[in-house]
Amino acid sequence: MPRASRLRVKNRARPDAAALAASYGARLRRTPYVTRPLWMLAGVLCFALGWVGLIVPMMPGFVFLLAATFCFARGNPAWERRMLEHPRFGPPLRDWRERRAISRPAKRSALVALGLAGLLGWLLVGFPLALFSIAALLAVGAWIWTRAE
Repeated sequence: MPRASRLRVKNRARPDAAALAASYGARLRRTPYVTRPLWMLAGVLCFALGWVGLIVPMMPGFVFLLAATFCFARGNPAWERRMLEHPRFGPPLRDWRERRAISRPAKRSALVALGLAGLLGWLLVGFPLALFSIAALLAVGAWIWTRAE
């Protein structure tokens, strides 16, 4: 059999959430049956932490929703598809998955939260120890700033 006939061509133009989830849900076939409940448990835990993070200040909620989507892709593609089709959180999840993009308002709010956390650390912890946390916050802020929009 020629080499070209064995290669599979992926369709890169899939704008809808169902097709995107299906492409990532294809990993489910490669996920061993024994580990699926572990992926589901991790996804539910990350989903719960994500909702707590959306309510509690200074706790990153969206990062946990990204992790939950990742886990559900391996544990239950139907739940992943529901997250990607959510009217409020679906578009940013799809933007991150497709282009590794963060919207400008999300960048602004993240950088403001990081700045407040650095100021709070400076005031509560003090000079020498606060520099370590401020350096880490600056690194995270630079990484967020350089993501696509």
